[in-house]
Amino acid sequence: MSALLRSAKFLRLFSGFARNFTAGPVRNEADNFLGNHKPQWQGIDTRTLSTQPSAVPLTIESSSGLQTLDRALQKLDLDIRKTGRISTREVEEIYEEVKVTGAISSSQSLLLIRCCGNLVAEELPEQRTQLAQNIWQTLQSIGVPMDISHYNALLRVYLENEHPFSPSEFLSYLRAQGVEPNRVTYQRLISRFCLLGDIEGATRILEHMKENGLAINEQVFNALVVGHARANDLESAQSMVAMMKRAHLEPSAETFRHLACAHAEQGDLAGVKATLEQAEREEVVLHDRDILEVIYSLTVAGHKQHLNEVLSGLKKSAGFNQEAVTVILRLVNAGHEDVGFSLLRTMVLPQSQSGEALSVGNFFIRQMVRARRPLPAILHYCSALRESGLNQKAVLVALHKALQLGELETAEGLLRALPEHGFAVRPHYFWPLIIAAKRNQSLPDVLRVLSLMRGLECNVGIDTLTEQVLPGLETAVTWDKLLYELNNIGVRYGISAPALCKYLLNNDQLAMANAVADRYNVLFSPFALRQAVAGQYARARDPSAVHLLHHMCQAASDLNVTTTDVTDGFLTELLPMLKDDRAAAVEAMLEAMLQRGLGISPGCAGTVQAALSDGCTDRCCQLLEQLSQSDLAPTGPPSDYSAPRPQQSQQGRPRGANNPEALDARLERDLAAARQNGEPVAPLLSHLLARHISRKRVDQALKVKQELLDAGEQLTVSQLSGLFNILVDAERLDEARQAYNDILAAEPGALSDHRVLRLARLMVANDKVDEAVQFLQTQPRDSRQDHKRDDRPFFMAAWRLLNGPAQRGKPEDVRQLLRVLIDDRYVMEPNRALLAMLVKAHLANNDTVGAMDEMERIHKEYRQLPWRSQMMAQLIKEENTDQLQRLLDLSMETYGEMDALYDLAFSFIECGKMRQAKKVLDTPGLRARSHRLEQICERYVEEGRIAELENLIAVTRDVFGLDRLRLYGHLLRALSAAEQQDRALVLWTQLQEEGLAAPDDMLRELSALLRRHGRPVPFSEPGPPLETGGGEMAAVGQQVPLHQPPPQPVPQEGQNRQGRRQNAQRQSPAASTPVEPPQNTIKSQLKRAIKAQAIDEALQYLPQMEAEKVEPSIHDLSLLVELLVRNDRMQEAVRLTTEMLGRNTFPQPRVFKFLMSRLSADGDVDGITAVGAHLKDELKSATSYDNRLCTAYLNAGRGEEFLEHLEEVCRKPQPTEDSGTYVFPAGGFLGMLRGLPQLYPRCVKLAENFAERGVLGAANMLWVDHFVNERYNEAQQIFDKFLRNQDIVLFRGVIEKATESGNLEMTRRLYEMLQPTKISHGAKAVVVSAVVNLTLDREGPQAAVELLRSSGFSPDDLKSAVADRLRTEAANHGLNLPPAVPRTTPADGPATADAGSSQTAAAASTSQPDSSAAPKPPAAAAATPPTPAAPPADPSAR
Repeated sequence: MSALLRSAKFLRLFSGFARNFTAGPVRNEADNFLGNHKPQWQGIDTRTLSTQPSAVPLTIESSSGLQTLDRALQKLDLDIRKTGRISTREVEEIYEEVKVTGAISSSQSLLLIRCCGNLVAEELPEQRTQLAQNIWQTLQSIGVPMDISHYNALLRVYLENEHPFSPSEFLSYLRAQGVEPNRVTYQRLISRFCLLGDIEGATRILEHMKENGLAINEQVFNALVVGHARANDLESAQSMVAMMKRAHLEPSAETFRHLACAHAEQGDLAGVKATLEQAEREEVVLHDRDILEVIYSLTVAGHKQHLNEVLSGLKKSAGFNQEAVTVILRLVNAGHEDVGFSLLRTMVLPQSQSGEALSVGNFFIRQMVRARRPLPAILHYCSALRESGLNQKAVLVALHKALQLGELETAEGLLRALPEHGFAVRPHYFWPLIIAAKRNQSLPDVLRVLSLMRGLECNVGIDTLTEQVLPGLETAVTWDKLLYELNNIGVRYGISAPALCKYLLNNDQLAMANAVADRYNVLFSPFALRQAVAGQYARARDPSAVHLLHHMCQAASDLNVTTTDVTDGFLTELLPMLKDDRAAAVEAMLEAMLQRGLGISPGCAGTVQAALSDGCTDRCCQLLEQLSQSDLAPTGPPSDYSAPRPQQSQQGRPRGANNPEALDARLERDLAAARQNGEPVAPLLSHLLARHISRKRVDQALKVKQELLDAGEQLTVSQLSGLFNILVDAERLDEARQAYNDILAAEPGALSDHRVLRLARLMVANDKVDEAVQFLQTQPRDSRQDHKRDDRPFFMAAWRLLNGPAQRGKPEDVRQLLRVLIDDRYVMEPNRALLAMLVKAHLANNDTVGAMDEMERIHKEYRQLPWRSQMMAQLIKEENTDQLQRLLDLSMETYGEMDALYDLAFSFIECGKMRQAKKVLDTPGLRARSHRLEQICERYVEEGRIAELENLIAVTRDVFGLDRLRLYGHLLRALSAAEQQDRALVLWTQLQEEGLAAPDDMLRELSALLRRHGRPVPFSEPGPPLETGGGEMAAVGQQVPLHQPPPQPVPQEGQNRQGRRQNAQRQSPAASTPVEPPQNTIKSQLKRAIKAQAIDEALQYLPQMEAEKVEPSIHDLSLLVELLVRNDRMQEAVRLTTEMLGRNTFPQPRVFKFLMSRLSADGDVDGITAVGAHLKDELKSATSYDNRLCTAYLNAGRGEEFLEHLEEVCRKPQPTEDSGTYVFPAGGFLGMLRGLPQLYPRCVKLAENFAERGVLGAANMLWVDHFVNERYNEAQQIFDKFLRNQDIVLFRGVIEKATESGNLEMTRRLYEMLQPTKISHGAKAVVVSAVVNLTLDREGPQAAVELLRSSGFSPDDLKSAVADRLRTEAANHGLNLPPAVPRTTPADGPATADAGSSQTAAAASTSQPDSSAAPKPPAAAAATPPTPAAPPADPSAR
């Protein structure tokens, strides 16, 4: 790198210093800063999508749904910063979660919309757009507050997906919604006009922006480049570069990329080359991603003949592979897999740690399958990858993806091609096909797959039939019919009958299995059935299992094994499965075996006896002896045997701080009284001296000291040390020296090096350097301590000692003092801060050459470069390129290339040299150094250096993997501290231009800043964290649709008549008819007052509106309620809410939840009761009213009152959950169990009484409380008595507790308890996910895989995070997982999780509702959602 920096290319960085240094002022004004940031709407390269990573601590609304969603979005953010992409499945899972829970914040919804553009590179643009519109409708239906930033995000998605829409109609839609467009909106509408080549339309928008004083920045010029090119006017497109310079805007890499792409679309290779050369002349670095965009444009425009010349321009710097993958995915989607494959061949091949090349191209093959490319093309590239040695298993990758997506025809073709590629056809390859065929209970489809297996010479074995074919078919066909059909396609009874027996045994249908064994005269292999028979007997303890054992013994001779081999193996398998009553169980089986003459070997008899140990009874020993006789032989057909199943058996009182002045006055009074009464005053004087020392009152402390000495008292070392400290702080040298000597005389060992350095510093400050040196050299040797590098107080004292002469420009004094510190062992090894004083002393004299010489000496001796950043800044200011290169070489040698370049860039920024800083950061291969950026940002914030922060954000735009939201968070903190509200608003707009969604904590800080200055807040302000009432309450599930659907596309010229008709059908009247802006009516005045947060003014309008019979909108009233709550005007908020409810109107769910949560947290029982008086029972259920009321009683210290209320309710005749008249407050009751231990017996009694009347919420929470406190016996009793036969059991609290504490045993017990119940498959999958996750932590991947296989679940059933982790661990350890279930993707839209998926079912089953009868999740919003004035009355409608 050093050679590179010395090259002519790098010297351009410093060339023309004199020319560039005075070219203009530092670009630190808001407008200039704003002009540096460009949203990339075409060929977007988004680097970050952070959810809550701003500089202030993460704070999210305390809803479990929001927390889960936030974690999922953070995972997406991590994926984007690593690769620049996310998968469709991840976005769909989040969307399904939102649809189920209805819980999503405003900032989270913004991120979700943003995820429907180029970030999902693997998906077709049309499907991404459809997903975005579905999400938009859902967000509106659940009442998520949306502002202009959401509409701008939707515009960005439309642009990235090249979705047809009319800018004029979009503006009309915004006016209809009462949303004011901002600069970002107009910029993106200009981009849309330019994509259509409509320069006239773009010009109209530009004129409107100029009329309104909106800045025209680089992004607009970049759009015009595209617009002129699309209008076939390349000359005008080229002229935009010169026009930008006349507008004092520097063309960026994005500008030249758009210009090169414009030439590429026209097939103008010379123009492309000229553009690239122009960028190089103007020292604008074009990255690989820019060249890749040119390649994409050439390809889709049909000019592939020029590709080779452009490909040669790729630098293949760090990050190239990920950039190439994104473009290859887009090329495959566009049907140009040939170019994608050529680009794949140019990628840098990864290598293993041993240096061997790894397989490449998996993503390419998967994308071809996803894009439904023709089967011959897929096979062609699989062969090409195999023949070139890049990927020997490409066909297996294609097969796996086809099976996963449910592309059955493609999968069949790939299966037939496996032998040609050198792979054997394995039975489990067909399992996903069988699962897909069984979806419709279609036996012919299943038989077709099995016939395909046999046609490919793949045996249909017992495992395939048992685990894949038979489950679920009992409802579609009789077993006899099924076995008959299997025999017809070549699966003989010798395979199907034992498989059926095994399946029946695994499902505890022993009698049916025995009947099958008797009906079909085939060989029942002991190797296939032994474990199943043993497992069934271990569970049921039914000796008739010996019937199948007898059948297995009859098959022994044909299988070349003896009878004793079969029986020995059976008992060996059985013994570990028996957990309790082992002797009785073994004895019963041995009795049955003896009656049938099924003997065992003597060795097996000894093994059984040893395993039973002391539990082996006399009868058992006798049976073992009889069975091991050599003359024992099997008897005739067995008789029925039956045997009864064995019975399974914490607060201290806070201290207030006293008033210091009052305490001092009291001491003075007590001292005067003691003197007057002749009492001893020494204790009081000592106390008073301590007070003066702590308050740093030097003169008073010396006076009290003298009084103590006059009274004949000796000062303690502690008192002398305190006096020494305040005298040094007051810089009173002579008195401090005396105090030091007093300590030395009293106790020499009490002196520390820290005090020695402090006194020496005071001497140096008084220009007594020689005296300080002599003092340091003459101190007692026994006062030396070994100081570690992290001894901060000591090193700070040493730093202060050296800093004084360094600031005064005295390097010799610094060197002399530092040498004393080292030679006399005050410092064993000087750190960088101490060594920096040598350099600082030279720079204080503007002696950069001397400073560099000093730094080089330090580097040679200590291998450090102290003060290198300050040194760089000084050299840049002096334009001293020789010394700067010298320093850069040292820095690279010491700290590496990356850190050295970051130091250089930061120095350029601090000197205002933005162009040079950006060149450094554009160095190919440079990646984000998060810790360095964090350090510099924190320093800028502490020092209030806003301009430097803005410049840093401007020049780091193209740094790969950078968390830009975190940078903006630091900038907002600095602006807020400086009360710069105008620049903070510019920041919010800038976030939209970059396509970033401000997290809730940033929005809260920005809104607080605006409110402090009386400025309106232009976005929906997020609420504060909400209380959850005992930990088991969920978010309010009530949904109120808004009035408008998302803006629909308007057909453009060139669309056919059919397309226009379909678009017209999709459009709602509101969306298609322009709506005029609201007039200056009382309604609009109310809106303005609410927006300005003028609460009193807004309240005054309400009586006037009532008198004029003007109905305020629900939205406005809801916002007013929210304002009242935020300003602690709770009584008015309650009054306004009750008035709304009295008129049969309901506040927005978000606001109502906010109000009720606040009342609950404040313990305002009267307020909640007043609201509850207007709620019907179904609304109380949907809004968690009883839970919140219970929490309010608890927070008010009136928990016993509410318990008495519940006891009174319980005494009423037969309250039931199904009746709809009463819903038990389960979450609040759990809080009562945990918070009121003195009432625990009454709570238990209440739960039992309610359960006897059919209200099981209390019993469920009592079970949860027992479980999380590991009272498993009590939990089992509650479960068996009340919950075992229920369809829904609330258990999220148990999962959370077990996960938090890493309690694997708790999750296993939970699964064992829930497994035989009737709760949904998805709910059980949640428990299995927790067990698998903890098993991975505690017992390793092999145990986790075995557990998953035995549970009957597949990885696709698990939570995605757990499934991904399990797949990774299994692959690393060479373990096979159960097969994945194929997911089908509809042809007309994006794939969504089906109703039975674990994500959907788990979310429904594990979320802890606020009642035992939770409302159902809302259905997807219709194209034109209804606009009810109040929530629906029927709970099922929710």
